Order: sequence, then C-alpha cells, then structure tokens
Amino acid sequence: MQSYARALLIAGVAVGTAAPLAAQVDKPSSEPTARLPAPAKIVATQLPNGPIQVTWSAVDGAVKYSLTRSVPPTASQAVLLVNPADTQYIDTDVRPGSTYYYLVGAINEAGTMGLKIGSAPVKALDLSVPAPPVNVRAAVSGSAVVLTWGGPSTNRYRIEQGTIHTTGSPAFVPMGDRDCCQFSVPLQSLAPGSRILYQVAALSPTGSLSSRVVSNEISVPGAATTDTGNVATSDTADAADTSASAGATARVRPAVVAPTAKLKVGGTLKLSSSGSFSALQLRQVHWVSLNESSATVNAQGQVRGVAPGTSHVIAVGLTPDGAVASLVQRIEVTR
Repeated sequence: MQSYARALLIAGVAVGTAAPLAAQVDKPSSEPTARLPAPAKIVATQLPNGPIQVTWSAVDGAVKYSLTRSVPPTASQAVLLVNPADTQYIDTDVRPGSTYYYLVGAINEAGTMGLKIGSAPVKALDLSVPAPPVNVRAAVSGSAVVLTWGGPSTNRYRIEQGTIHTTGSPAFVPMGDRDCCQFSVPLQSLAPGSRILYQVAALSPTGSLSSRVVSNEISVPGAATTDTGNVATSDTADAADTSASAGATARVRPAVVAPTAKLKVGGTLKLSSSGSFSALQLRQVHWVSLNESSATVNAQGQVRGVAPGTSHVIAVGLTPDGAVASLVQRIEVTR
C-alpha cells in the first residue's frame, strides 16, 4: 500500500513539473513567408513579326518572377526566363491559329510564390506578307481613270495616287483600301494636263502589306473625253454614259467645292439632299469617295463614316442645259 501511494506521488510531481504543450511546439521562423500580391496587370500582345510579347507590372519586394504558359490542349508549362527579374518575356514559339495563355507571379527573398495573375488569351495570327498584285494598269475610260490589277480576291488592296512633276519623285497620296481588283477616279477630280500614276499593294486580313506595284502613267485630258476603248468596266458605266449623253463637245463647268462636312464613325450624311448639290440640279449622277477607308458613299449620295480620317466625296453628272458639272465635298470623320 505504501509503495502504491509513493508511485502516485511521483507521478503527480512529474505531471506538475512537465512543460505546457504549447511550449513544446516549434516557434515560427523569422524569415518572411507572407505571399506577395499579384502584379497589377499583365498584357500579352502579338508583335507585327509574329512573336507574342508578355509584360507585367513590377511588385515591391519581388526578387524574381515565375511565368507559366498554356497552349490548349497541352498542359501549363513553366517558362524559362533568361533574366527572372525582368518584367517582360518574348515568346518566339508561336504558331498561327493556336491560343496562348500566360500566368505570372512574384517570388520574395524566402522563395515564396506570391499570388498570380493571368493575361487575356491571345490567338496567334498568320502575319505572313501577301504576294504583291500583278498587271497593275491605268487607263482613261469615258469620264474616269480606271485602275485594274490582278491578285487573290480574298485580299484587300491599298491604293495610292501619285502626281509626276518635272523634278523629283512622284508625290503619292492614299486613296483608301479596296476589294479586288478595280478602282476608278472621275476625271473631274484631277487637274487637267497632270500626269498621274498609281501604286497598289496587297493587304492581308491581319494587316500585313505586300510590296507596292506601280502602274503606267496617265495624262489627264484638258477637257471631257470620249471612251478610249482601253478599259470597259461596270464601275464607270454611269460616268461613261454621262459623257456620251453630253457628246464629245460637251461643256465642262468648274467643280463646285462645298464646305467641309463632319461625320462621326458609323454616322450617315445624305449629300444628295444638301443645298450645294440641289443647286446643280444634276441628273445621271455618279458618286465616288476617294478614301473609302474613312468614308463610303452609295449610289444615292449617302455618305457613311467608317474610320477617323478624311475623304473627298465627288458627284459628277449633267446639268439641265447639258453641261458636265461636279460637286466636291470634303468629309472629316471622327469618333
């Protein structure tokens, strides 16, 4: 009995002197382990030559960054950054048609990965340069200069008009982008006696531009002309009919230049209802916009804003006394 009581006493002393359980837990390390915030933003953009550039905001306290890339259906993979402290990466392993996702996070001195942020997906485009147009040719047809060329009908084509001077190279001005493979300019919009040529470049759906091909030279007649027979096109049928109706000796009135009109992108303006146009009392009217990438015009004289820029819309027709007259309206398109 005495030995039993003695054992209880010893056990009680041991329990009383044992360290608390909490004291036996390892103390937390003094090293920084808190996760850094994610970068404020990350942007992925395909460059004009094909690669994708990824940039992100710097994070205070970061010593390096971790970047992962995903190209479905393959799994995400870590990207080997040449300089992990940089805040950008150029991805040169890009294939047209594939979609790329990027995820970045900051790492602190303790090696702890911070919160991550992902970029918007980037679908890689085919940025290859299209083949240039062929057989670029300009000719006078009726009361217009008609430009024709050959090339894939799926492409758009960029047109530029140049004026040849006695000295120096031709000064080219943009005429807008057109579908394949014809474009016309009323003679009334060109200075009589001037020497004109054009250059055409193919434009891919992604905006890549081919080399430019220059047309032959055209001399603008000093008065209304009859059809040379070089080109016959539906695009200039109205203008040709106007010249034929007026006759070879038709009187040509100076062009009427209307005040500049302003138009919003997507907005419309009916020039055929303007006072300047109504005063001419034109019939057999042919409408054309010299820069359809900014503004277009239909057969009824309704102009539509396409993109910020400037265009000249021209109406050519016959007056009640049989003279050839034209209206030139400058259009400024804004957002």
